[in-house]
Amino acid sequence: MRNNMKAALFNKIWLIFFVLMQTKTYAQSQGVDFIKAKDWKEVIQKAKSENKMILVDCYTTWCHPCRLMASEVFSKPEVGDYINTHFIAVKIQMDSTKNDSDAVRTWYADAREMIHLYQIRSYPTFLFFDPNGELVHRSVGAVAIPEFLRISKNALEPSQQYYTLLHKLKKKDVTQGDYVSAFHAARDAYEMDRADSLFRIFWQRSTPVERNSLQELTYSIPFIDTTADPVFPYLWDYVMSENSKDQSVYLNIERKVKSLITNEIIGLYKQSSGSSSLDDVDRLIEKKYQKYSFELLVKARIDYYLSQRQFSAFVHTVERHHSDLRSGIDSNELLGYAYQVFYHCGDSSSLSTAKSWLDTVPAHLDISALVVRGLLNYRLGNRQEALHLMNLAIQKSPIRDQEDLKQMLVRIEKGEILWVPTDI
Repeated sequence: MRNNMKAALFNKIWLIFFVLMQTKTYAQSQGVDFIKAKDWKEVIQKAKSENKMILVDCYTTWCHPCRLMASEVFSKPEVGDYINTHFIAVKIQMDSTKNDSDAVRTWYADAREMIHLYQIRSYPTFLFFDPNGELVHRSVGAVAIPEFLRISKNALEPSQQYYTLLHKLKKKDVTQGDYVSAFHAARDAYEMDRADSLFRIFWQRSTPVERNSLQELTYSIPFIDTTADPVFPYLWDYVMSENSKDQSVYLNIERKVKSLITNEIIGLYKQSSGSSSLDDVDRLIEKKYQKYSFELLVKARIDYYLSQRQFSAFVHTVERHHSDLRSGIDSNELLGYAYQVFYHCGDSSSLSTAKSWLDTVPAHLDISALVVRGLLNYRLGNRQEALHLMNLAIQKSPIRDQEDLKQMLVRIEKGEILWVPTDI
């Protein structure tokens, strides 16, 4: 009898434990638990009582990135586990509609005050407050889960908090690391002018040895827009040295250098007049940037002709160089060029030439190639072939991409114009 009672008691305890664990697992899987508070004062009171930071999701009803954050980030258990542990989270609708509930309407005054006080101009904006309601950190724009967790963790660390750092930078005891954290935080807050200003101060404080370090060169990449920037020579010297042990970092810096040189070339092309002047620019670039001159001059010519709507020269230049390995034209770029022909060129010769470019596209880009080939056929008047290719693309596409392709298919079936109506 006693053994039966023990067994029953054990089973009861095990059942309670199982239910509790299931409840805990269920709760953890729900994502971020945004509280239902009637106003900002109630949020602060709760934060003080639990000694937690506050996360405010500032959103609007018309904001698509806001909806993406709700469905793809806030709903995930790993995000919920972290945010629910460390923050009091609240969503505040920043616009107003006639369909708003009473709960939303009670926040109108607080929402308007926040917009004015914290200069909220873009959505989503995420504001991080200490338990007393003091703003310490900020982020603007939709981001993926790892980025949002990184930003949220930074919000908990005084050494990484944006507004805490800005206050610290006014003092004398400031390190280079403080400036690094500050300009990264400014970028997260989408305050690009301030981020650039902070980076420039950081760079000026750096020694020549530090400026040549891989870490500082990597920091500089988002802030350099022209080859005239005083930081550019350091990037150029690095890619010319070709002694990087980190290939991914080298390629990242090299990509930036190529982009800056291409912009320089196009700028010089636009200042020139006539083909002879373009050739003069080419000779200047060949002398100045020997290592990349052929590749970048080809791509710059292509981009220049496209920007100037010189489509015949654009097609001729792509056709002449796309199979030359020295040009560096990859399959993605070739697909893009072919699409530009579809969109801008009405003559059958250019359209047929662009179709031939797709013969070299590798299998992993097959879906994109099917779409572009279908569009080229459609503009050439081969509507049945276009429909066949679009259907193949839909069958091979992930479900998330099929709706857009189906809409395009319907428009082709109706014979709608999908390109620039007037050829220039």
